[in-house]
Amino acid sequence: MITNKKALVIGGLGVTGSYIIKELMAQGGWEILGVARNKPEESSSTPFISVDISERQACHEAMSGLKDISHLFFTARNDKGDHQQQSTYNLAMLRNVVEAVDHSGNCLRHVHLMHGMKAYGNMLGEFKTPAEETDPRIPLPLTYYAQEDFVMEHQPLKDWTWSCLRPGGVVGLTLGYSGNIVSILAIYGSICKYLGWPFWFPGTPEGFTVLRQVCNADLLAKAAIWVSTHDQCANKIFNVHNGDTFRWLHLWPHIARFFNLEPAGVINLKLLDLMKDKGPVWEKIVNDHNLRPLAFEKIVSWDYSQVFHNTWDSFSNSNRLYSSGFHERADTLHSLLNYLQQMRYARIIP
Repeated sequence: MITNKKALVIGGLGVTGSYIIKELMAQGGWEILGVARNKPEESSSTPFISVDISERQACHEAMSGLKDISHLFFTARNDKGDHQQQSTYNLAMLRNVVEAVDHSGNCLRHVHLMHGMKAYGNMLGEFKTPAEETDPRIPLPLTYYAQEDFVMEHQPLKDWTWSCLRPGGVVGLTLGYSGNIVSILAIYGSICKYLGWPFWFPGTPEGFTVLRQVCNADLLAKAAIWVSTHDQCANKIFNVHNGDTFRWLHLWPHIARFFNLEPAGVINLKLLDLMKDKGPVWEKIVNDHNLRPLAFEKIVSWDYSQVFHNTWDSFSNSNRLYSSGFHERADTLHSLLNYLQQMRYARIIP
């Protein structure tokens, strides 16, 4: 039985890491320490270590005094370079952290990896749906595979167990996270309203109608803590999502109404191109509506908007997680509107 509960959250300022910290605090009984390359810009009740974990020596020095970490939540990721470069770089980050924590004390009981549906090749084109954890690996040197192999090879020699979650697109309120569709919708809708544009769906006709899933960041945090603290989840991989599927076709009118716009049809333009010169427009919106003076690139990254152009279904089967005892579900439309409203309350969008 684990008596001490001290969590080390790697990538604690990202959309998944920050929500894990928030949920650990809400559950109570946890001592929490965050790790990030940069220091938090706003005051935080959670102490943070600022270190580049890709640097082995710096990582070991920064964590040399941590002798009572029981749970390691690894949510950091670097997507620069090709698949092989990403795999090598991200494996080194995980290895550096696990070795540093292992060497500093004897209390580590669980290592959790936050991965995703790229493990099924959902970024490449059509794949088997619903995806299942037992599906064969795709023939690419992915970060996820390298990290999974690392923990599977090392775990039999250690006292700790491991787990891994594979969410679809993660949605939440976190600035600057490149894979957050909420920020993309928030800024795109606000600019459409300001410029008097129709609220076009900025993707392909197929992308408007294919089946998709997402996972709320707060639900994901609960799932991560669940699989990290229940014996039946040890040394397993789990799919996780809100529990429903959707088509943008059906959500688009509701999102349009949030911005007091009329929904329009499909326009096959890439937001990455359409928004590259809209920084000055956003400055005017900020000034006109007395919003928080956040840099355009701080709020949103348009790279992820490519998902609007995908022409294939993307969803998974989460029965394994449900059978483990985790039964949280969420309504995706309600969630998206709620996160958009949170951005409005926070004076990020008008």
